[in-house]
Amino acid sequence: MTRILTVVSAIMFFAIPLFSQNTWTKQTSGYSENFRKVVFSDSLYGWIAGDSGLIVNTTNGGNNWVTQKRNPNDYIIDISFLNRLYGWCIAWMISGSNMQSIIYSTTNGGNNWTTTVYPDSTTLLNTVYFLNSSTGFLGTTYSSTKSILKTTNGGNNWYPANVDTNFAASFPVKTFKFIDSNTGIAAGGYLDVCGVVWKTTDGGISWTSGMVGSEPYNSIAFPNTNTVVIAGGDYEYGVSINYSTNRGVNWNTYFTGYFGIGYSLSFRTATEGWIATGFSQMFLKSTNSGLSWVNEDTPDSTAIYSLTFPNQRTGWAVGDNGAILKFSGDPIGIINTEGKVPDSYSLSQNYPNPFNPSTVIRYQLSVVSYVLLKVYDLQGQEVKTLVKERLNAGTYEVKFDARLGGSSSELTSGVYFYSLSANGKVIQTRKMVVLK
Repeated sequence: MTRILTVVSAIMFFAIPLFSQNTWTKQTSGYSENFRKVVFSDSLYGWIAGDSGLIVNTTNGGNNWVTQKRNPNDYIIDISFLNRLYGWCIAWMISGSNMQSIIYSTTNGGNNWTTTVYPDSTTLLNTVYFLNSSTGFLGTTYSSTKSILKTTNGGNNWYPANVDTNFAASFPVKTFKFIDSNTGIAAGGYLDVCGVVWKTTDGGISWTSGMVGSEPYNSIAFPNTNTVVIAGGDYEYGVSINYSTNRGVNWNTYFTGYFGIGYSLSFRTATEGWIATGFSQMFLKSTNSGLSWVNEDTPDSTAIYSLTFPNQRTGWAVGDNGAILKFSGDPIGIINTEGKVPDSYSLSQNYPNPFNPSTVIRYQLSVVSYVLLKVYDLQGQEVKTLVKERLNAGTYEVKFDARLGGSSSELTSGVYFYSLSANGKVIQTRKMVVLK
């Protein structure tokens, strides 16, 4: 468990402990439409897409939600935001017996949306994903020549990516996720036929595909830089998982044994992940980076279809009848530490050192920063990400456990390094020793 210490106002002379329930609670939304997608660009700015072409937005961390767009003729399939300003939405426009794909885009956080009708009426779009404001990708429902489309000018023009001719390469693409600017994974497939994974290592110019399961996949997450977890499933066998520990070179596929379909997957920490299973009215939770899962009922037996974690302490999930759930994470103790903000960045030596099985790492931030705190082995391979979020100025402590969430993944005795970066700049790297 992470324990965070941060500086509070100088007028406070005593510690104020705050405690959360580490659970999901239902919020009052004011909407009755079924919600299907939720995305957050950061801890404050989020969007929800639902039935009747509804898009709602918060700019204050979910305290209030306001309607940005509503069109009863639209069936929203996907929504994606790059940051607080740039976003895209895929919808199917229904007119009588005809359906055609619509791409909505915004450059001001959804206050205004530009509408583009996808010109090929024979192909429906499934998903949208942007690497940056210029480069993006579309996945289609089925196409022998353009299952994956790419743009390099912000969506003004789309062209087919180079996809191999594997049997399943033209199957529906339902989701994208990139590990870095070059390496990306797409997933999808056909119900009762096969699950498919596509992979690129050249920034999406070309893709290779492979059949890696018996059922389609809907959501991708990266617990760390090497591990890929994909969720999907079917109505008969339940939630299925596809798992890789080497960036998608090799895959392990298994059914969890739980009823439902893995509609949405997100990791709160490097080890703790959650899956929204839709109509089965439960979550699945992993505490070992997706190797195994247990079930947890949703509040009021609500059908939940999408979830996300903007940071390690807060999560959001949405579902039927306007349901919005909020996750409150691990207990947080807020303590006055000398009554002043640190005047510089610093990374302290861990204590105890050597250690077995756990140690504490302390660091200071002089200004609001996007923080990365990672552990590496002697070969420079990442062992674990301890912190990856935006934090206020203050003094922080984080506990590192060499067991990494389970006895099967314990670190061996030896020397390891931990490195602090703030706003993209490496602050300091220190050495620590595991001794068993």
